[in-house]
Amino acid sequence: MLDARAAWHLRTWDEGAIAWNAVNGDTHAMDLLTAEVLTASRLQGLADATLPEYLARHLGLPLDETLQHAILGALDRIRQLEAP
Repeated sequence: MLDARAAWHLRTWDEGAIAWNAVNGDTHAMDLLTAEVLTASRLQGLADATLPEYLARHLGLPLDETLQHAILGALDRIRQLEAP
């Protein structure tokens, strides 16, 4: 199986992103927050537990319950996209 960093290819623009999974050949449209989560977790290899704090700092946002919930929801969506 491919390393997660090699599996995902991402293109972003002002309104959203498109991600291609080289493992299964699927293409996915996603919002920018999900693209940030994908970049941090799969392309940069950051541990899932550190994502909310890292992304809040990276995006210059306070890590409140709403942002944490959005980040963890995006991570769950990415996991679903990776499921066989």
